Amino acid sequence: MSLQSVGRAQFAKMRRLAQGGTKQVTFRLFDDIAYDPETGTATEPMSDHTITVFATRGSTQETKVGSIIATEFQLVFEQGLLPRVPLTQDEAIIDGALYKVVSSDINAMGVHMTVTVRAA
Repeated sequence: MSLQSVGRAQFAKMRRLAQGGTKQVTFRLFDDIAYDPETGTATEPMSDHTITVFATRGSTQETKVGSIIATEFQLVFEQGLLPRVPLTQDEAIIDGALYKVVSSDINAMGVHMTVTVRAA
């Protein structure tokens, strides 16, 4: 992702996110495409789930004017807050900025989940 491709509003949101901490995150989970043979249409079901997570900066990028924006996060939260483990087809919306899921890991005790997201 280049800074030139980021709009002004998206840039402002990413700059605020660079600080990390507790965040409200909406996970947009996409399920398998459903085909209706009667109508011949295919739909990609999705569902939004908003939870509170602890967000840590994975990567940031400094702009030409010295601002720091968040390009990657690690989101840590209690296992079971989402109906399933987020996959790479899924998205996370943090403070209005869109991020793609890169990876998901459940800790050895099965208590916490860490999801890495990257700016879309």
